[in-house]
Amino acid sequence: MNGKQKSTESGVALLIVIAGLLLVTAVAAGMILMTNSETNVNANYSGQQKALFAAKAGLQEARDRMLTSNANPIDLSTLVAPSLVSGVCPSGPYAIYITASGVS
Repeated sequence: MNGKQKSTESGVALLIVIAGLLLVTAVAAGMILMTNSETNVNANYSGQQKALFAAKAGLQEARDRMLTSNANPIDLSTLVAPSLVSGVCPSGPYAIYITASGVS
């Protein structure tokens, strides 16, 4: 064998390896995107659950403090005057609004 012998290899193996590498890269990128999507869905669900439970806790606190037997009942001055509601609804108030004391 001398150095002047012409190579008959055409490089098909290199093309097959490159195609396989592209396939593995595409699968890995798809898995990364799917993992990120699952993480975002989980974070959104967790935030939604926290907001729901906070809202329910606030409503339960208000219901409990409306009882006259409560040790710390809602002060009547924090309720919206019925005259303000009757101006909007002439037939009478349909809701009592509870506002935080000191908040305008």
